[in-house]
Amino acid sequence: MALRRALHFVFKVGDRTKTAMFYRDVLGMKILRHEEFEEGCKATCNGPYDGKWSKTMVGFGPEDDHFVAELTYNYGVGEYQLGNDFLGVTVQSSQAVSNAKRLGWPLTEVGEALYLTQAPGGYPFYLVDKEQPPTDPVQKVCLGVSDLQRSIHYWTTLLGMNVMENNEEKKTVLMGFTDTQCKLELRENSGTIDHGTAFGRIAFSCPREQVKHYFTFTFWMVMKFALWEMRLSGSCPRWTLMEANCLIRPWLKIKATSGLPNTTDRKLLRETNRATPLSVCDMRPLWCFNDASINFIWVARKSF
Repeated sequence: MALRRALHFVFKVGDRTKTAMFYRDVLGMKILRHEEFEEGCKATCNGPYDGKWSKTMVGFGPEDDHFVAELTYNYGVGEYQLGNDFLGVTVQSSQAVSNAKRLGWPLTEVGEALYLTQAPGGYPFYLVDKEQPPTDPVQKVCLGVSDLQRSIHYWTTLLGMNVMENNEEKKTVLMGFTDTQCKLELRENSGTIDHGTAFGRIAFSCPREQVKHYFTFTFWMVMKFALWEMRLSGSCPRWTLMEANCLIRPWLKIKATSGLPNTTDRKLLRETNRATPLSVCDMRPLWCFNDASINFIWVARKSF
């Protein structure tokens, strides 16, 4: 298993029956694990919801060496509003194309041996009509960004991704760690990024010892920049976990002790987040990426 790789993307689903049919019967994925929760996730894994919810991991193979989908279901929520942040998942599988045609699942041919379909909820999936590769059929995940150059810098600097393709005409860039892994494609959108209510997250695996250096240095640089920006503009930058579309695990601790911020850290947090009431408990350092801007937040939960 590679040291660094893309792990999964989180989808919010409103109809578990139709969703199961798409991922299992159309794509050919398997259910890897299922968990039920009585209350909302403190890190908002299921979005800004506090009620009962579940998550189901599905994929073409084990999570250790395949990119999988995390399907989150909030009881009582039947639909979500799509934004322009998630632009599609590409899967190479002639079997999936055959399954879709046999089941009457809508397919639109958009290129040579390339079909566009939608998962329940409107999430776009691109199916390549070729035999599944021996590794992982999930080829790439495409996300929209408002500033492509800043996004390239973010992903190559923070996660050490390699730029594999750069199409200036289409304003897209394809990045990844190896050719055999699921890759990340970024496409520049005109205007701002709208996450809607269906916003998801893409998770990556990265060895703790490799990330600590980046986190310790970059965190304080960004925090200092935020305070400097506040002094110049008199306003607070956006520091909302709810709007983040990327969450990198595992949680990393700046301090080698309990991981909770000390008095000085809390004072800095209060200054930086003056416009957003914060809960001091359950603090975990999180890496958040929002709208092509590098945003860091140390709080796993907000007070409402």
